[in-house]
Amino acid sequence: MIKGNKTLVRSIVLAVAALIISIFVSKRLSAPKNIVGPKISFREAAVPVRPAVYEVHQASVTTSGRVKALNRFEIYAEVSGILRTDAFRVGASFKKGAVLVQVDDQEFAVQLKAQKSAFMGLLSQVLPDLAMDYKEQYKPWADFAAQIDVDKMLPELPNFKVPQLKSFLSGRGVLNQYYALKSQELRLSKHQIRAPYSGVLSEVAIQPGSLVRVGQRLGLFIEPNAYELEAAVPESDLDKMRIGTNLQLYSDPGQTLYGQVSRVNATVDPQTQLVNVYLSLRGDDIREGQYYRFVAGGKTVTKSMKIPRSWITERGTIYGVNAQDSTLYEIPIIEEAMEDDEVIVTGFKEGALILQRSVAGAFEGMKVVPQFPKK
Repeated sequence: MIKGNKTLVRSIVLAVAALIISIFVSKRLSAPKNIVGPKISFREAAVPVRPAVYEVHQASVTTSGRVKALNRFEIYAEVSGILRTDAFRVGASFKKGAVLVQVDDQEFAVQLKAQKSAFMGLLSQVLPDLAMDYKEQYKPWADFAAQIDVDKMLPELPNFKVPQLKSFLSGRGVLNQYYALKSQELRLSKHQIRAPYSGVLSEVAIQPGSLVRVGQRLGLFIEPNAYELEAAVPESDLDKMRIGTNLQLYSDPGQTLYGQVSRVNATVDPQTQLVNVYLSLRGDDIREGQYYRFVAGGKTVTKSMKIPRSWITERGTIYGVNAQDSTLYEIPIIEEAMEDDEVIVTGFKEGALILQRSVAGAFEGMKVVPQFPKK
């Protein structure tokens, strides 16, 4: 009897335990999943705010460019041979008209002298016929033959006063040989390149004694003390960059100088929507390749304010504070002009409470404690 009671009690305890476990499991299974609530912060950050006020700002154009020599002479070879100019080195100075490049021309010059001698022989055969058939033209042609020197350029041909004489000389091959010789003289002159102005060799691509090939780039010759700076500016600011406008330029080491707008490109870059302007510069301390920046007055922006660039979000907005519940909200703005680390913006409403600094992790609906400026 006692054994039967123990069994009954054990069964009741097990049944109650099973019931409790089933109720617990049922509640766990029927519990709702994690639900993301509204993005509202319950922590409050103290942030400085200020009512937005419409102001008028004068935008400035800040840009930079690289200095280039105004007169640049790219030196290319039109003939082949050995470079004989020992002074053809970077930094070498040449006066206007001085020989920049001398390519060896001895063999070509000797061939040209031989051809001129043959031409003189041809004229000596033609002159007797001229004395008989064209007496009035004999003396000019005799003087022309006497002026020919194999070491000098050919003189100009006498005038053809008699049309038949031109046909006569052409038939004898005189005109053909003359113009062939003039062509060879021109080619001989290309063995020598003279300085178009007084200047300096800023680049050299070949050393004296090396073989020069036709079409080879030999170097760059520039005129010092006359430079220009090319810079790109927005099309809307071109009225501040009229030809003749003087602007102050700055370089990194602290050097300042003045430049004058000399040219303005008539074409807008389709990718950047910027226009190239060119400033003429003069000075002994200027070097090609230097970078200078300048600041010029730009457009006038009304109903605007100037704010740090760090305040602007990736969505092109800034944060304002809702006066009713002290939560953040985004204000779309328009960036009118950029000046270093500041931006002139429009598009906001006057009186809106503007957040005066960037807040890490800020989002719409974030609860804040606005701090107004002390009066």
